[in-house]
Amino acid sequence: MNIHTKSILTSLARYFALALLIALPTAIVMLDVLWLGNNIGEESLTEHMQSTVLLLIISTFIYIIAKHEDKRPFTYLALGLFISMLFREHDYVLNNIVDNLWEVLVVLTVITVTVLSRSTNRPFKPAFAEFLSSSAGRTMVMSILILLVHSRLFGMGILWKTILNDSYVNTVKNAMEEGTELLAYVLIFYATQVYRRTLATEKK
Repeated sequence: MNIHTKSILTSLARYFALALLIALPTAIVMLDVLWLGNNIGEESLTEHMQSTVLLLIISTFIYIIAKHEDKRPFTYLALGLFISMLFREHDYVLNNIVDNLWEVLVVLTVITVTVLSRSTNRPFKPAFAEFLSSSAGRTMVMSILILLVHSRLFGMGILWKTILNDSYVNTVKNAMEEGTELLAYVLIFYATQVYRRTLATEKK
């Protein structure tokens, strides 16, 4: 097998795996609605899958921090971002324990990772710039924009009330918004795996 054929087959296998990942959010939403009869609320399979993917993302960054000391000024902050997102996803549980608990936990997380990042005594900008210019970085940034911008706009109640008129049910809005969020988390997870593998290759 020549080098070009091997490269093509490797790329096609990677894209097939990505296609399966992208199909996952739709499958989860379908399970929620068609099998479990959920309205994609706070205790839905879709919401639990979002948390699971976030935990996988967090675990990946913990692994990167352990293995790549020179990337820690950036990866500590990335870790803090996704831990904060996890707290935000569980705001309804945390706020039932203590009012505004999730906000307090986010503030403590930001302070902690900032201190850890600065304590490395390594420059932040080179690692961050390298990440942003990489394919993993570009994929992650686009995915975060889908999560924070597109899913919020696409899940606006006024949009779906106008489209569906008297047929409007909240499940439709929830399915669109939460399904899009899950897609974004899956793409972020994919980007973290690309970043992890790239760093592992560079280290050899």
